[in-house]
Amino acid sequence: MNFSEKVLKPSFLQGLVLLIGFGRVASGAPLDVRVTIGADGKEHRFVRDTTFLQLGVAFRDERGLIWGDVVKKADGTFAQSGWLQAKEYCLSLNPEAERARIKEEVEAGAEPETGIFLPLKQNFVALARDLGSKSVETGEGYRVQASISNLENWSWSASPYAFDFAYGFDGRDGKVFYDFVANQHYYSIRCVAR
Repeated sequence: MNFSEKVLKPSFLQGLVLLIGFGRVASGAPLDVRVTIGADGKEHRFVRDTTFLQLGVAFRDERGLIWGDVVKKADGTFAQSGWLQAKEYCLSLNPEAERARIKEEVEAGAEPETGIFLPLKQNFVALARDLGSKSVETGEGYRVQASISNLENWSWSASPYAFDFAYGFDGRDGKVFYDFVANQHYYSIRCVAR
């Protein structure tokens, strides 16, 4: 059994769950809109998106990137994996005919125009700034705000740093970090889509 088969792919019911009561709802906006204050001092909106039900509770940012929920195991706990497994898992959520194109674009450091993939470093940097971070090295100004679901996790990015290292994101403090992938450090999996 491969990693993708061991992890619970979000069900339709999980996709319908809304975390109401967290953060601030924009005046007159439906309850499926979450508003944050970014590093630029402006409001940033995250809108509930059900385009890809396999992403679970997902929100689209102002750049059009759809942030899926953290992947969960069958018992409801967060699934964690090594870097290569996380990339493989997100890629496996695409139709087989699209996987080679998406993989090639992500490995080149480009964001695919369409498809599901593990977020790139630049996606996490933009998210951290939408959540108030003035520096992704120090996390200065970052606030865990209601934007995407289950933000308080460390998550892998698809972006390599250097030989045997890859970037990740710490949702608790807004830092973009890198870690050694050969040790098989296990972090949460969060897929994104366009």
